[in-house]
Amino acid sequence: MRGFSSPVFCILMDYSMSKRNIILFLVPCLVIIWLLNCFMLAGMLAGHGLKNTSNKKNDAFSLESAQTDSALKFHPNIKIFEYKGNFISPFKSTGEAFPVGQRKKAPKDSVKLTLQGVLLKNQPLAIILDDSGHTFICGINESIKGQRIEKISSDGIVLHNNSGSYTLTVKE
Repeated sequence: MRGFSSPVFCILMDYSMSKRNIILFLVPCLVIIWLLNCFMLAGMLAGHGLKNTSNKKNDAFSLESAQTDSALKFHPNIKIFEYKGNFISPFKSTGEAFPVGQRKKAPKDSVKLTLQGVLLKNQPLAIILDDSGHTFICGINESIKGQRIEKISSDGIVLHNNSGSYTLTVKE
């Protein structure tokens, strides 16, 4: 190789390159790269970081750090949810009695309703008889003694109360 004076190029272009020459070339390169990375990392840890050459104030890195700081900062004005219930420890030893809570009241028995008929005109209406003998004529989304009519069809209605929905059909 007559025209090239660079030792690196000569080493790379030498066809009779041995393992020793390759190692002698790669080791200093890797050491230099490692040192550069160490200096950059030390600068970032010291707080200098990479200098932002752009004049943008809303840089992605600064925005992320601002969001992280605001999320980690303690805000005394925010109400914190705290559960205050009857905690029963699963680690109580055998023989200890668990505290007995108050019994729940049984739900009121719903009024028994009977569907007497259905009127299907512009606005469908249902004729309903309760257990005390009172007759009601009601449309959709109207309530009868705590039970709301959800749907009226030609052969029945769908009622909804606290325990769920159910269907009443016309009895002939």
